[in-house]
Amino acid sequence: MRRAAKVGILQPLGGALAGLHSPGRKTRFLALLRAPLFATTLVVAISVTAWRLFPVSGASEQMLRDVGSLFVLLLAILLLVLARFGITRKVSTIEIMTPVRGRWRALSSPATKVPSHGTHEYGQTWALDIVAVPPGSVAAPFGGLRGSLPPESFPSFGQPVFAGGNGTVVLSRDGAPDRRSRNSWLLLPLFVVESALRGIGGERFVFGNLLVINLDHGGYQALAHLQNGSIGPAVGDRVTTGEQVARCGNSGNSTEPHLHLQLMNRPTPTAAVGFPFMLRGIQTEGTDELNEHDVVPARNEYFNAGPTDVLPPINNSAY
Repeated sequence: MRRAAKVGILQPLGGALAGLHSPGRKTRFLALLRAPLFATTLVVAISVTAWRLFPVSGASEQMLRDVGSLFVLLLAILLLVLARFGITRKVSTIEIMTPVRGRWRALSSPATKVPSHGTHEYGQTWALDIVAVPPGSVAAPFGGLRGSLPPESFPSFGQPVFAGGNGTVVLSRDGAPDRRSRNSWLLLPLFVVESALRGIGGERFVFGNLLVINLDHGGYQALAHLQNGSIGPAVGDRVTTGEQVARCGNSGNSTEPHLHLQLMNRPTPTAAVGFPFMLRGIQTEGTDELNEHDVVPARNEYFNAGPTDVLPPINNSAY
């Protein structure tokens, strides 16, 4: 469990993150660079591979092919370095209301490591993945030799998802199918191949059904892997803190139904930089505090999310 030492003083200003210490120029530049660099690497790799299929006409051509292969390798290494390491700087933590109700377990969490998903791509630096776990039970571990299961087999599927604050919907993308599970060693090779293909396709295929809210108190809240057909608000609609906006699903690049939550500096994840956040309205198991404030559950930590009507509204100007 991680607590926030301070929540930034945020004032709505037409979508601008007023008062928030935004990422530096280098961080924003690297975020903008990743997508075109990936596209360039893919085109060059395909071209060099196709070129090598033809007979060599001489030593000079063989040398050019070798140089091309080395160039592809260097581009690939640069991509991996940018995705894994990047450049980060400390920014203010944004406080949001819990997007779920009931008992849940954290999977990938920024309270355990940063970047939480092993990459800075698509603004995922401080992203949080959670799964629903009924009271008195434990989450099914990844592994085993079980086959693929329909999404309805998991307690997370269909759970209501709520807005983390007052704001305006800036992206509402539905229509991606809910996939069968890939959460076993038997299906891991298939998931790896699918992940690679989805990564080539871009964030649309990674996040699946996606809702992004421009929060009045700062930042863009992204809710991903949502259930097909469950997203309620459209682009331009106003939502309020604790309002149900969708349901948890298994669309996009996902091993099982879960909710992916992140905050970022842009309305779309493609070139976004992530922001750290804390959740209100949750109680981590092992604590006696009801609706504990300013908490991010650590990896494999269970927590209970209570109703938002027992809490005062978010008012960051009070900090």
